[in-house]
Amino acid sequence: MDPWKIRTNSLNYDGFHAGDRKNDMVLLLHGFPQSAYEWRLLLPRLAEKGYYAVAPNGRGTSACLRPDKQSEYAMDKLLGDVTAIADYQGAETFHLVGHDWGGAVAWQFAARFPDRLKTLSILSTPHPVAFNNALHDKSCDQSEKSRYMEWFRGDTIEDELLSDDAGGLQNFLSMAGISEDDIPVYFDIFKERAALTGSLNWYREADPADGHLQSAITVPTLYIYGTEDLALGIEAARASAEFCKGYYEYVEIDGAGHWLPEQSAEEVNQHVLKHLSA
Repeated sequence: MDPWKIRTNSLNYDGFHAGDRKNDMVLLLHGFPQSAYEWRLLLPRLAEKGYYAVAPNGRGTSACLRPDKQSEYAMDKLLGDVTAIADYQGAETFHLVGHDWGGAVAWQFAARFPDRLKTLSILSTPHPVAFNNALHDKSCDQSEKSRYMEWFRGDTIEDELLSDDAGGLQNFLSMAGISEDDIPVYFDIFKERAALTGSLNWYREADPADGHLQSAITVPTLYIYGTEDLALGIEAARASAEFCKGYYEYVEIDGAGHWLPEQSAEEVNQHVLKHLSA
């Protein structure tokens, strides 16, 4: 896994990559509060199997892609970054993998641009419509699980997390279930107010539970869900199959939490590699 950086359409992108650029590209999208670093265990495995793997840092997280305007974090902008990176790499078609917010973007990309994708692999995040339905279903607890999003969208969270030398941020990362070994990596990124605000602007401008997504997913899809996910309920996870009309595989990892690429890496990587080669 090596540092990666490109400039295209007047925008800079950075992150990590592994493998031969001549091979089929696998683009990996991270979530919050994480960075491209979350894919460090999968990137070398992809390279070993003959893929070219690219894990970019998202808007806000990346120090070289941190627009000031909140409107620059709308879903269309996030999807545009995926297209821009693929086009720059010369990947007319490619494999897309997403976790957390990266999963939300990946679902949207697959629905809107299915001809660009060879496969879709989603970790943790349910299909947006399934997510939206669960939010409004009083028989499940998704609304309660998602209450943190209103806090994220508010105008006091930066001050709360960064006060007392970012002690609130340290506590937040720990309470969210980030492993103790990984907390320092993500703390160093988000202790910068611009990085924190940019990443929170995803919640303020985009919606992982967009109920207006009309197109069915026709791309061959793998969805992996951890049954102990504290943020995303099992009802929406299981209901995501309803919105996939092509090949679809759903995998539940019993006892796994939300941070699948790092904390359930061995099982996740096996499933993803199998899906890419099917």
